[in-house]
Amino acid sequence: MKLRENLTLVLAVLALLLAIVQVVHPFGFNIHPWMLIVVALLLGLRHVMRRQKMNREALLKEVPAHPLGITDDPDHRINQ
Repeated sequence: MKLRENLTLVLAVLALLLAIVQVVHPFGFNIHPWMLIVVALLLGLRHVMRRQKMNREALLKEVPAHPLGITDDPDHRINQ
């Protein structure tokens, strides 16, 4: 797995860890922990949706152009 493919997942985990740290010991900018949790959930959802899109595209590449031999092209002949 490449870091670029999983960047949103890494950012989601980082936001979740920052939310936990912000609850235990507030520091720096006063960002509400729930906002960080929402950001982490949205990033995680984006990662899941992107993976599903990649899986669908991979499945579509495996399907032939005319799986049943049905085409509008009159010159297309099916080998019999």
